[in-house]
Amino acid sequence: MMKKGARWRTGVLALLLAAASGPAAAESFELGGDARLSVNGYLRQWMSFNLNDMPETPDNDRWRVSMARSQLRLDTTLTMPGVKFFASGRGVAEAETGWQRDLERMGANGGHDLMRKYNALELREAWAESAFDRLTLRLGKQQVVWGETDFFVASDMVHGFDYSWRAMLETENEELRKPLILANAIVQIPEADGSLQAFVRPGLDRGRDIGNTFDTWGGRWSPQPYRGFWRDGLVGRDARHPDGDVRDPTYGVRWRGLAGDVNYSLLHLRTFRPDPIVNPAVNPVGGRQPAGLLGDDYHPVVNVYGATASGYAPPVDAVLSAEVAYIPNMPYNFDSLGGTGLYPGFLAGLLPPNAVGVRKTDLVRWMLRSDFNVDLRSVLGTDGTSFLSFQLFDSWHPNLKGSDNLLYWPGFQTKLKEHAFTLTGVLQLSYLNDTVKPGLAAGWDISYGGGFVIPSIDYIVGDHLRLRAEADFFFAKRAQRSQAAASDQVGFISFFDNNSQFVLRATYQF
Repeated sequence: MMKKGARWRTGVLALLLAAASGPAAAESFELGGDARLSVNGYLRQWMSFNLNDMPETPDNDRWRVSMARSQLRLDTTLTMPGVKFFASGRGVAEAETGWQRDLERMGANGGHDLMRKYNALELREAWAESAFDRLTLRLGKQQVVWGETDFFVASDMVHGFDYSWRAMLETENEELRKPLILANAIVQIPEADGSLQAFVRPGLDRGRDIGNTFDTWGGRWSPQPYRGFWRDGLVGRDARHPDGDVRDPTYGVRWRGLAGDVNYSLLHLRTFRPDPIVNPAVNPVGGRQPAGLLGDDYHPVVNVYGATASGYAPPVDAVLSAEVAYIPNMPYNFDSLGGTGLYPGFLAGLLPPNAVGVRKTDLVRWMLRSDFNVDLRSVLGTDGTSFLSFQLFDSWHPNLKGSDNLLYWPGFQTKLKEHAFTLTGVLQLSYLNDTVKPGLAAGWDISYGGGFVIPSIDYIVGDHLRLRAEADFFFAKRAQRSQAAASDQVGFISFFDNNSQFVLRATYQF
């Protein structure tokens, strides 16, 4: 039986689907006066199944349905002389699975309907754009994508991402990125073989629009060993902290150019720290007393200075890319007692001064990537060349000292290391005239331990239907597999140990 909270969203999705099924939705219309209206989008369905028996739950979770998600997206573009208007809407409705109801009984989302965290009807983007001689100006809710990386973030920090329903695994970042209200301008300067882009975020966004969102309510992508645990009942959220107020303007400037055969960019960005840290109740930061029992999550504002470069290298027959981002005074939680970094406010008088809190250290994020076209026709019988890519990513803290006691992640005892190396690889094949595309992605957290392997296959059926199947396997070191040791051993990838998934996705484009 469907719960009341999902009925209205399902009804709206049904109306949108009915509208999308008409011929007008897939066509472009001449409106007269050189005006043109076009509407397109897609209907998408996900199904995912647990491949592990999770230790937090009493029953065997293997092969239980973890996600049954339906989504409809509509994009509308109105083009008129001198101006273009764009609006994008998205409706999401999930069916609550028996496994999710079990998590509710354990306390996920405070025992309330988990679907409140997933069902949504939202305006994704809405902007107007005008192009002049050299200037393109776009105003409204939009997305700005910077940098060379598409898996781990270096300088692509304009927006936060919503990882709460699909973690880091969704193949289209546009599905996860959180649009912002911006004034965005690009000036072409052909005399210097480049362009200058600048944007200002005036501070009109909602608090939930800034920074990354993670599953903190004990749902399917809550990190081990906290599935079924309602962290939000202990730690609040503060979007108006003096060090990170959503109402304060932020901005960015980027130069993109061509030097010989090398594409490069230079950028400066003032933005919010992507991952939240905690303002602890025992030692409030910035004079802001948190509302949560243990503290409040907040996103301090930071400065980012970055550079990227990419180009073809004939000696290795590959496209080589590099990216570096320097973030001075990056704030982290610290814990000098070796606990979790969160303590109830009523213990303040029992703890040494400044036992927990926030400290800052410089951060350098860098990436090296090599992209190859390889001929595997004689080995694997592919149609043509295949794509092979390797990426090495690092978060380097050059001034880090052991006595800083900085935490890798608030709520865990894992200490921050000077380096956090991660190596990833991607192989993409093609068969039947590019209609069948198997793939393999893998990654290894060299510094903290843990890894993943993701075999997948995409199948293109005609002009409209796209099918995808994948298996997401996570692996952790032996010391990371017991719940007792997990809190002081885990890194980002090993967060998801015991949460391997098999996923099916179908997309109908119109």
